[in-house]
Amino acid sequence: MNFNLSFTGTIHSLACVYAMLLGGLVIFANKGGALHRARGQRYVIALLVVNLTALGIYTTKGFSMFHWMAIITLLSLFIAFAAVRWKWSKAWLRIHLSAILLSYYMLWGGAINEAFLRVESLHTLGNKSWLALSHSFVMFIAFLAIAFFWGKTSKPLLGYGTLGLEQR
Repeated sequence: MNFNLSFTGTIHSLACVYAMLLGGLVIFANKGGALHRARGQRYVIALLVVNLTALGIYTTKGFSMFHWMAIITLLSLFIAFAAVRWKWSKAWLRIHLSAILLSYYMLWGGAINEAFLRVESLHTLGNKSWLALSHSFVMFIAFLAIAFFWGKTSKPLLGYGTLGLEQR
């Protein structure tokens, strides 16, 4: 295993683990209330650290696919935050949930890429089928979560309440 990390890489890795754990709590615990809001704010801060440090990590190749993934994740965080903060659409809840789930998927996708990059037994498999299979599994779970939450948010769009969300 290759874990020669710079200071920025160490901060990035620690923030990733924290965001993965916290993101699971945010996504799969009760929604709406002070605890959800506090965890969500910490998740956003952790992902800001993850992605801003990712933009500061370079190899000899310069700007890479990982930097683009960081930018996409930062955009999804902004969309998730803006949807809750300004509620510019009747579908603000679906927009928020979809953007948060996208950011969480990007976090796990990055972890899979790092594992295949750093763990020699995975790195030397010779083909990329395991990498593709791993990403497909995580993407499948992300789509299931999106479908589940979209089904749960259909009633708030019609004026009812579900998921224990506060009506404002």
